[in-house]
Amino acid sequence: AALAYWQAIECVIDRNPADKTHIEFAAIIESGHSVQLDNKAIEAIRRSGLALYFVHRGSRMGQCNWGLAMDECGPAAEQGHLAQSPKLIGALCLRARHYLERGEHQAAVNDLIAALRFAKHLGNDGRDGTRALIAQFAAEKKIIEIAALHPSDFAPTLCEQLAAELGP
Repeated sequence: AALAYWQAIECVIDRNPADKTHIEFAAIIESGHSVQLDNKAIEAIRRSGLALYFVHRGSRMGQCNWGLAMDECGPAAEQGHLAQSPKLIGALCLRARHYLERGEHQAAVNDLIAALRFAKHLGNDGRDGTRALIAQFAAEKKIIEIAALHPSDFAPTLCEQLAAELGP
C-alpha cells in the first residue's frame, strides 16, 4: 500500500514551480470543510484526481509497510509521508464534500472510506510512532467533520459502511 501512497504523494498537486496556482490549490485542499466549493475548489479537486486514484488503490491493500529504516536511523528516520498526508486527506475530504453536495452519496462514502483506511495506514507504521498516531488522529478528525456536515444524507447502509471502517 505504501508504494501507492507514495505515488499519490508525488502527484497530489501539480508542483510545477512556474504554475503559481499550485500553492493556492494546496491551501484550498487543506482547508477541508471551511472552504467554499467554488470554481477554484472544483479545479483543485480535478487536479488531485490522479493522486486520489492512488490513495484509493493503496487503501484497498491490507498491509502497509512504509519502509522506514528504524533499525538504522532510529527516531530520526525520514517520515515524509506524514508531512504530505494532510494534502491527500484534504483532497479526499474536499471531493467527498463535493459529492455530498451533488447528491452522490456512495461516491462520497467511498472517498471517506479510502481516507479512513489511509489514516489507519499512517498510524500503523510498524513501530510505536507518536508522530504517526498524531497524523492518523488528525486525519480521522477531518474525515469525521466532513461526514458530520451531512448526517441526513447517509442512508443506513452508508452509515454502516463508515462505522465498519471506524471500528477496531
